[in-house]
Parts: sequence; C-alpha cells; structure tokens
Amino acid sequence: MSSIQQNILEKKAALAGAVGEPLSALAKDCAEVWQDPDQLDQRLLDHQSDISSCDFLYAWDLDGLEVSSLISAGVADRSWRGRDLSNRPYLKNNLTWSNSFVQPS
Repeated sequence: MSSIQQNILEKKAALAGAVGEPLSALAKDCAEVWQDPDQLDQRLLDHQSDISSCDFLYAWDLDGLEVSSLISAGVADRSWRGRDLSNRPYLKNNLTWSNSFVQPS
C-alpha cells in the first residue's frame, strides 16, 4: 500500500471516529420516522449541529434514492428528494456496512 493510500485510510478512520457515534444515534432516530419525509427532514435538521464539521445531511434508501431533503445550514432543500445518488462514487465503490446505516422495517 502506498503512503498516499495509507494516509487516506488514516483520515477515513479519524473521520469515522469523530462522527460515528452521533451519526449512529441519528440513524436510529431517523428510523422511527423513515416513512415520513417531512419528519425525517426535521430529525436531520434538529441534529445537524450534533455532528462536528457537518455541512450537509441527507438520507438515501438501499437503491441510492434520496428520501430526505438536502439539509444544509438549517435549511431543508426539498428539490433533492427522490434524486438518484446510486452512481456517486462513495455509494458505488467505497461504502462499507456499519451500524450508522439503518434499514427500515
């Protein structure tokens, strides 16, 4: 592994350590209202400040479709609902399963 790849892995691990716990708590909270996009947006809005250095929050389903609005600076942009994010590199190649992700029942 090159030093650049090692550096990237270290930065990813540091980021996961910083946001893992608050994202996990938020994911569990969002699972309760998953079927209601307006309530989902509100949960994301209410907890954006709980996640350090968070500029954007949104939720997507297992098919990569955005189910929430795009949350940024305390504003919910509803035009993002339903967007297909499945071709984004972070969803296509590098996403590993963790307890931060919720599969609604």
